[in-house]
Amino acid sequence: MTQAKTSVIILAAGMGKRMHSSIPKVMHTLAGRPMISHVLETVSQAGYSDIVLVVGKEMEKNHELFLPYQTVHQRERLGTGHAVKIALEAMGEMPENILILYGDTPLISASHLNHLVRIIEDGADSALLAFKEDKSNSYGRVFVKDSHVDKIIEASDASSEELKNNLCNSGIMAVSGKIIINAVNQIKDNNSKKEFYLTDIVSIINQDGGKTSFVECSKDECVGINNKSDLAKAEAIIQEKYRENFMQKGVTLLDPKSVFFSFDTILGQDVEIGPFTIFGPGVSVGSNVKIKGFCHLEHAVVSNNAVIGPYARLRPGTNIDEDVRIGNFVEIKNSQIRSGAKVNHLAYVGDTNLGKQSNIGAGTITANYDGFNKSKTNIGERVSIGSNSVLVAPVNIGDDSVTGAGTIVRKDIPDNSVSITEGAQKTSIGAAEKYKAQKKLKTKKDNEDL
Repeated sequence: MTQAKTSVIILAAGMGKRMHSSIPKVMHTLAGRPMISHVLETVSQAGYSDIVLVVGKEMEKNHELFLPYQTVHQRERLGTGHAVKIALEAMGEMPENILILYGDTPLISASHLNHLVRIIEDGADSALLAFKEDKSNSYGRVFVKDSHVDKIIEASDASSEELKNNLCNSGIMAVSGKIIINAVNQIKDNNSKKEFYLTDIVSIINQDGGKTSFVECSKDECVGINNKSDLAKAEAIIQEKYRENFMQKGVTLLDPKSVFFSFDTILGQDVEIGPFTIFGPGVSVGSNVKIKGFCHLEHAVVSNNAVIGPYARLRPGTNIDEDVRIGNFVEIKNSQIRSGAKVNHLAYVGDTNLGKQSNIGAGTITANYDGFNKSKTNIGERVSIGSNSVLVAPVNIGDDSVTGAGTIVRKDIPDNSVSITEGAQKTSIGAAEKYKAQKKLKTKKDNEDL
């Protein structure tokens, strides 16, 4: 199947009023990226590169996402039929097959797109994807006669009897390039919304002696997103797919439904993931890694045999080498943690290179921001940073060095050195009894004054 034979039109101009959002509908994220990106990825997987996007004015600020594709602006929202018409006018030479998709129907599979195209190549004039849904819904109803589609009636124009038909139209269809322009030009706006419905093309093809076939798919694959509730349902569907895929490849999920992945998450073999863990975009995890519960990772790399969490946060730019331990309530940002190093609890490490076999004590922070600039901290190999230390960047700590508890490091520490911030400790022997008596007296007086 060559690209010259098939072009794809993606309709993405809907305002998305029911989303109640300033973000264009198709730019709402699903598994870490805009839903329109899922559609574009599926089209690419199916093997098609000749794409025309129909967008509205709200999408102009997202133009960089669409740079590789031909884009047509639908200035007036006159319906799906009108959107396809202006896309066809922008194409120039007509291909043999036209695939029509929707930017708000992101879970469609590449195999079903190719199936529709094969039906057109086998001689049908058009073919659409349909699914069965017994619950009340706003999808158009597909009526079949003699194994072909007789007509599609939009839910808003259907009678109560017609709405009992549970075969629904996904909106996704393929049409022969030989007949599409003539058919689209015949679409009228004689309906309740005074719009040009693309679905009317079926009746027009039938009137001209043609036939429309249909392929039935699961309702999960055809789900359209019109509001935040639909978005949540789609997220649940795609997450379930990701979870099952990872478990089939050897990943252990201790509580699958509480773990969330992004579209590009990479997990190695024998990874174990605890409950309530979230993978943002750009995360790659090696083999034999244990990620304990309540962790959050984004744009981070975790190498083999590392242990992360619980309650750890790996932020963008983090690279965790092999055999590293990142413990509870630790945040790592834009840092390289070398093999065998440990940051076990209650620490912030930002813009830091931490050497092999080094240990960061509890309560340590790298003070990397002075209100104007971010600065680097470089910690050598086999370094021991005492609990509650503050490393004020930019600063370098040499190999095999030690800092005492509570040390504030403002100057570089050479290799094999010990650095301690000594504050005077005053101890008054026998003073505790007097101190406690004074406290009790003050508390009693305060209570009497209330």
